Amino acid sequence: ITGYISFDSENEIIIRIGAHPGVLPMWMYSGKDSDKKCWTPGIWDDVTVVACNSPYIESVQVAPDINKAEITVQTSIISYNSEKNPDLTYEIKEWKTGKSVCTVRTRKIIPAPDGRVTIIERISVPDQHLWSPADPFLYIVEVKTAGDNAKARFGMRELRFDTKTRKAYLNNKIFYLRGSNIALHRFFDDSLCRKQPWDPKWVKRLLADIPKEFNWNMIRTHVGLVPDFWLDIADENGIMIQYEMQNWGIQPYWSLNAFQTVTEQWMSDCWNHPSVVIWDVCNETKGEETGNIIKAVRNFDLSGRPWDDGYNLPDGENDPIEDHHYLHFLEQWGIAKWKMKFYEQTVAQNSTNAPYPSAHATILNEYGWFFTRRDGSAGTASKKMLDTLCPGCTNRQIRDFSAYMYGGETEYFRAHRNYCGVLHFVYLTGDYKNSATGDIFEDVENLKVDPAFESYLKEAFKPLGVYLNFWQQSLKPGQEYQFAVMMINDEYRSNKGTLKVLTEDESGKTVVLAECPYDVSDLSQKTFSFDLKFPDKPGNYKLKAVAVQADGVQTTTSIRIFKIQ
Repeated sequence: ITGYISFDSENEIIIRIGAHPGVLPMWMYSGKDSDKKCWTPGIWDDVTVVACNSPYIESVQVAPDINKAEITVQTSIISYNSEKNPDLTYEIKEWKTGKSVCTVRTRKIIPAPDGRVTIIERISVPDQHLWSPADPFLYIVEVKTAGDNAKARFGMRELRFDTKTRKAYLNNKIFYLRGSNIALHRFFDDSLCRKQPWDPKWVKRLLADIPKEFNWNMIRTHVGLVPDFWLDIADENGIMIQYEMQNWGIQPYWSLNAFQTVTEQWMSDCWNHPSVVIWDVCNETKGEETGNIIKAVRNFDLSGRPWDDGYNLPDGENDPIEDHHYLHFLEQWGIAKWKMKFYEQTVAQNSTNAPYPSAHATILNEYGWFFTRRDGSAGTASKKMLDTLCPGCTNRQIRDFSAYMYGGETEYFRAHRNYCGVLHFVYLTGDYKNSATGDIFEDVENLKVDPAFESYLKEAFKPLGVYLNFWQQSLKPGQEYQFAVMMINDEYRSNKGTLKVLTEDESGKTVVLAECPYDVSDLSQKTFSFDLKFPDKPGNYKLKAVAVQADGVQTTTSIRIFKIQ
């Protein structure tokens, strides 16, 4: 904007805000979300004007290499004074303490005829401190010219996927991804959205505090990006992001060149954030367009992050695929004809809803078809199904049933270890008339989670997972039934304790049916088989499997509801 500035008087910047998508030419990439109610006009991220002197630092990209304990710093510079091109200087500091890690001077800035130059420098990071969800340690690199300086915050970390093992690896160790989805741009349509997404305290509670309470380490931004300070919060609190663009399908009239340009700009906006671990170009989309975009842009990211390409086969040899496990439970969309005992008879294998056939590492980042709004009414996508499963039920009963099923499905999908990541759908979305899905909040302004979802999902996502492979809706009085309890351990430590299986009647009276010691080593799994006689008295019951850890305090509970009649 230099050529437009009046340096001896006040300046005013006027920004046009398009209130309708029609202000864009047809060919311009603008995103697509079939479940979003309204076009969102305006500016929803920060805008800044930066004043500096030549040589200007246009951008800085930092790519960590944990195996070499070094970073690659790519600095793009514009210089209008080629005769005054001093050295470029780098200094790395710890973000919190400000302690200097190292200072490096590099070669002189020699721009091309158009005044531009890109300099790549590799710098060692002595005694590197790795970034992880458990320990989100951050550094800052400051890059200086004679007229400008720029700071970039980064973390020493690497998340990768391996097709041979079908696992995710964080910092070269197997790492199981647990989390949920945020559909922020649908929340923009919510009457209760207001200023919440720009309130740092509200966002920290949403993006970091509650996920930590639920044992989540990853959030997928569903069909839409977030304000940049959200990623700052994720960086500082150890929340990994599967970062998904606003693409649920591709419009045939878009210019793919414009689509690619927007993708490159998006990447450059956030490629220094350690929280951003997966680029996700689209949701549930098929077609070669998005794959061609990935091929064109992936080398711009010097960190080499993996890419997700919706319902297309993966571009890279070790890129993951996403599965949205809905179809196995529906004979037709919206009509429930499956029986709950389906879970007992299957092993949570990838569905054909994913890119198929493929044996790549798979993230289950959508599942269940039990969408309820905050008042307990069914979302339009799930109404037929919930009407079939919950005939005559109140909204509160439907909401409770939804939470119960999401808890059980989470246990089911985690226990069989066919997925390297399990991400519930959906944590936050828009709640309005005819909304297709629904989130887990009771009070979104104060971020109070519905108590049923809090109860079931907190248990289902604990690192020590317990799954009751029991889905009988009714048993006969005194009936004997054989079932299994599966246990998984997501941590790098052995876990010992006692596994208890018990029933609870409507009055809360508990009868312990069986118990046995358990010992599940790090990242391992164990299955326990039980052949037990159930109570004689008819009524409504809960079957519980409770793992009590050796300290006698920490527990994980799996619950199934059934009748004796």
